[in-house]
Parts: sequence; C-alpha cells; structure tokens
Amino acid sequence: MEKQMVDGKPHIAPAKIINKALVDVTCSPSAESETKYITAIPINLKELGVRSTKLDNVVLCDTPGFEDTNGPEVDVANGIGIIKALQTCKSVKPVVLISYTALGYRMNCVRKLARTLTGIIPSIQNHFSAFAYVFTKFPDDQKESIHALVEDTYNKIQKEEKDEGYKALLEDIADQTENNVLAPDLLNDSPKILLKELANAQKFIKDPADVFQPFLTEKSTSAVNLQVEKHKANILHAFKHHHYPIVQTKLDELVALQSALKSDTIERTYQDCVNQLTQDWNTQVNAAIHTFNKCMETSHSFSKEDILAYKQIVDEFKSADPLRKHLPEAICADALIQNLDNQTHHLTEEMEKRMGNELELQIQLDKLVQVGNIFPKFAPAYNEACQTLAKHLTNY
Repeated sequence: MEKQMVDGKPHIAPAKIINKALVDVTCSPSAESETKYITAIPINLKELGVRSTKLDNVVLCDTPGFEDTNGPEVDVANGIGIIKALQTCKSVKPVVLISYTALGYRMNCVRKLARTLTGIIPSIQNHFSAFAYVFTKFPDDQKESIHALVEDTYNKIQKEEKDEGYKALLEDIADQTENNVLAPDLLNDSPKILLKELANAQKFIKDPADVFQPFLTEKSTSAVNLQVEKHKANILHAFKHHHYPIVQTKLDELVALQSALKSDTIERTYQDCVNQLTQDWNTQVNAAIHTFNKCMETSHSFSKEDILAYKQIVDEFKSADPLRKHLPEAICADALIQNLDNQTHHLTEEMEKRMGNELELQIQLDKLVQVGNIFPKFAPAYNEACQTLAKHLTNY
C-alpha cells in the first residue's frame, strides 16, 4: 500500500496487487461508493501465515453500501443479491467498516447502519458476538480515543433516543472497543494482524440461511411502492381496454417481485388487483349472459347484432382465460358456451309447448338459425328442432 494524492485528496491505494481477485475491487478518495456489486476475494489463511484450527480458507466479500449513488434499482438488486449470497454460505462474519470521515454528529453514521443491519438481521442482538468493527481513516492521534468517543455517544443518547437498534449497536461497539480497537495502519501494519483477529471460527454466524433476510432501504422501499402502484394502474387500465397479455405480464411481475421481497405492500396491491379484476370480469360475464338470455326468452326476434355481441364477449374472455391463473374466482369463459347450450335446449323445449303458435315457432327457429350461423357448433340444434317439430306434426 502507498499514500497518494488523487484530485488533491490524500488516498491510500495498493502499489502492487498480489491476489488476482482484488483486480475487480476499486477504491478512491471520493465519498461516493466505488463498489457496485458484491465481489468475492478468496483468501488462503495458511499462505498468509494466519494460524486457525478450523479455518484454512475464507472468502472476503466486498459489498456495496445501501442508498449509495447508484439509484433504487441497483439498491434493490443488491438488497436481494447480497442476502442470497450470504444465505448460501456455511458461516458468515459481518465486518463493519466505520470511516472517520463519515462519522457525523454523535456517530450518526451508526444510526443509518443500525437500520440497515436490523433490516438484514432481524435477530441482530443474538448475533453481536459474530460482528467485528474496523475503524478506517482515523488520524493516529484519534485512534486511542475511539472507545471513549463511542462510550460518550452511547451515554449521551440513552434518555432521548428511541431507536433501539441504534442504541444496541452502539453498545456493542463500545463493548468490543473497550479492550481492543481494530484500527489498522494500512501503510505499516501487516494484513496478517487484522486477519488473525477476524479468523476466530467461534465468532461466526453459523446458520446464515435462517439469519439473513432480504432488505430494502426506506428510499428504495418508497421507489418500489411507487412502481407497484404504477403497475396496479397499468393493470386496471389494460384490463379495461382488453389488453389481457399486458395484464398478465404485469401481474406476473408483481408475483415475482413479491417472491423476492416478501413485502406486505406488494402482496396487498396484488390482492387488490385480483379482487378488482375478478369483480369486473364476473360482472361483464354475468351481464352478457343476462342480456343474451333475455333475448332468447323473449317472444320477439333478435338481431344478428345481439348474437354477435355475445360472440364478442365469448372470444374476449377465451383470449383472457390465461389470466385465470391469477383470478381463480373468475367465471370460466366456457360458462358462456355452456349457457348457450342450455338456452338452445330450453328454446327447443319451449317450442314443443307452443306447437299451435306458428308465428312464435318461426321466431324461435330463426333464433336457432342465427345462433348456428355465429356458433357453428350449435348449427345442428336447428335441424334437431325441425325434426322434433316434424315428428309432432306427423303425430298430430
């Protein structure tokens, strides 16, 4: 490592990279995070002279910060991706870097950090023993007072502070720094010193799959919720205008997002969409059935437009049938065809009761003809009705 001046700012950077995995790790004197995604660096402890009875190799993961400068999409992706990576590990040791330049008033950086950590590890107070805190960029004359700074901050916030996660994290930092402060001199200290402190196999989270949970920052949560509301509006608008493939795509996206984030808001919005669409769907189907049946039951003839309107509803809801995987309570489009079958049979039965009314028989036969013209499957109903009438007339 060597000291450099970059854009007028002091900076410590590697002079020579030995571990090839570190090539993908970037650093700069900027306040903005250089890490865009999780980067894994395998470390052979034996090669570095670090003795450990249970660990020969570890993987150091450089992770991006949350709510850095990359936008909510990257923040959400990292919130999911980092946690999935952690959940697949055999064991995990969280190493928290606390920068002198980012401390803020009353170590306010720890407050933000506490919100993140308690979101990722809901049971964090059961796992503080696995945590390590490394202080960076502290001037030499400030390193000896790190514990006093943390202790003083913790004592001052006791009465007015309501953020229990913040207080618990400060308390643990104070406890750990009481006897030993990890504030390495990057220019002069051997990495072996820090690695030896971190490589205690007893101080790891042993069941990361159960401990770590997907996490979103408040800012990203707001962005996700806004997008979910846009999805809802798009879904309802697309359904109203019969753009069913769009409806299905958007509903699929909500399901996928909920599967990844496990959000009550997403689940509630999805269910609102399902309920609204099911209601609109069933209302339209029932209205079409009611209108068609009324035309079939009346003693007056109906127009070709009446049967075409029914055909249009049948075709629309058949094309929308894939949506029923999201709308299990929606009436199946086949119910419209079944209703048509019921109505043609009912019409034939009614004709048998009105054999003496020639005008009405003519109207009913005309209805069967029009149904058969638009729905070829039901064309035989007309012939069957004629045969039935002929049989009755012969008997008569």
